[in-house]
This record gives sequence, C-alpha cells and structure tokens, in this order.
Amino acid sequence: GEPVIPRTAPFEAVAAFSGGVDSAYTVWTHSQGLRGHRSHAIRACVMVHGFDIPLEEEGMFRYAFERAEAVTRSLGIPLFPVRTNYRVLYRRGWKHMHGLALAAALQQFKGIAGTALLAASAAYDFPLGAWGSSAAVDHLYAGGGFRFIHDGAAVQRRAKCLAIAEWEAGYNGLRVCWEGPDPSRNCGRCEKCLRTLIDCMLLDLAPPASLPPEPDIDAVRAMTFTPGIGEHAWGMRLAAADEKGIRAPWVDVVRERLGNPRPERFMKRLKHALFPNRKKGKRG
Repeated sequence: GEPVIPRTAPFEAVAAFSGGVDSAYTVWTHSQGLRGHRSHAIRACVMVHGFDIPLEEEGMFRYAFERAEAVTRSLGIPLFPVRTNYRVLYRRGWKHMHGLALAAALQQFKGIAGTALLAASAAYDFPLGAWGSSAAVDHLYAGGGFRFIHDGAAVQRRAKCLAIAEWEAGYNGLRVCWEGPDPSRNCGRCEKCLRTLIDCMLLDLAPPASLPPEPDIDAVRAMTFTPGIGEHAWGMRLAAADEKGIRAPWVDVVRERLGNPRPERFMKRLKHALFPNRKKGKRG
C-alpha cells in the first residue's frame, strides 16, 4: 500500500546533539525562541553511538550520554541514544559521508516531528570545501514528510559560544573533543579544545567547567594547524586578540607558529586546501 506520512506539526523538530558548540547553539536558541519565526519546538534530541565514540567503547558512550542527557534535561528535552555500525561498514570517506549517516539516524524519529535540525559546522563565509554536511546538501536528505534543516550557518562559532553562555548547563557541559584518548570528555589539549577555550577567553567569558581554566602552552606549541583553513581561523583569532589588546603566552606562540599572518598568504593556502586537484590555467 501507500506509505503512511506522519502527521506532525511543521515547526516541531528533533535535533542531533553531541554536546558540542554547534549542536548546543541549535538546541538552546530554538528551545528559547531566539530564532524568531524560524524557531522550532524541539521534541527530542538524538545522540549517536558509533560516530565519534566507537561501538566497542560502551563505558565511554554511557558517560558522555549521561552528561549530555543532564544538559538537555535542563531544558525539559529528552535525549535518545541511537546505536549504529555505519563506521564499521564504511571505514573511508567519513568527512564526506557523516551528514548522510546522521540523517539516516534521525529518520528513525520522523513519527514525532516533521523536521530534523543538523547543526552547521561552519558559517557561510568560512567554507569547508568537500564536507558531508552543508547548506547545499542537508535539505536533500528529506523524504516521507520529514525535512532536514542545515542550522546555524549564519552565525560564527565565537558568537555561538556567546549565546550558549546564557545556558549554564549547556555551556559548562560542552564536549567538543574528538582527538583525545577518551572522546567521552575533553582532553583540553587538542586543537578543538584549545580553539573553544580561546574563543571563550576572547569573549571575556569564564572557561566552561568542562575545559581547563587556561590554555596549556606546550599543547599550543604542539597543536596542528590545518593548512589554509586552520591557519586562516587562527589568524582571525590573532587579529581579535590584537584588537582587544590581549597580551598572553598563547598569542605569542600562535603568532610564532603562523609566522606573518598575511591575508593573501592564508587565502592562497586556503584555496589549495579547498581545491587540491585544481590545476593552474595555462597561458595562451
């Protein structure tokens, strides 16, 4: 027979939630009606086991889930776990496929809401190149009366941190780390942990309780900058620190690591990172 299309309110939604800056911003701003007429009533949040935390690490996922559940519960929103072996079956191309995998997990909840919110990893003016979740593709995952929204790309990451700071549980419970030895909590030393901590410091915010009180200088020295994209982002942080007159050890170390942060240098490397296979045109 014909498939049954669930009858759900168009402005009710489920949201993917990992506890990171992007998903916390989506859940907080929608649940508080801060997105104006675009706000959705979030019926449930979903956390996936098998993506950043391997399936065999059940204890790690349990710890991360319990902490994230306490965060969403502070808003009266239930958090549901989804377990998948997607990354076991498809071991390559994760950066190109993670959006599709997340959409498949959220499809299980089409009976309780008409929309799924996928938090944007970057703002519109900070292109990630070939990436599995973007404004160009996320809406294409829709089907059966269930639509997908690529959410929050109009807002820079630092502005998201500022918004989340109004939500005590969400801010202090941020989990941004995926490079550390235990992905259920922040290592405090990887590029993403340091990036989040320094972004909060640039906003004159007290660091989240889930991160160290200040950046470890040895960790900053050892940090890996993604060519082009990462260098450009850290160059912007240096510019923000200079504008605020911040004199701190991390500023000196980042400046030393980047060298002279000339915009044209960053843009050249950024283009190469985004389009590594593009050949230079031959002169006629």
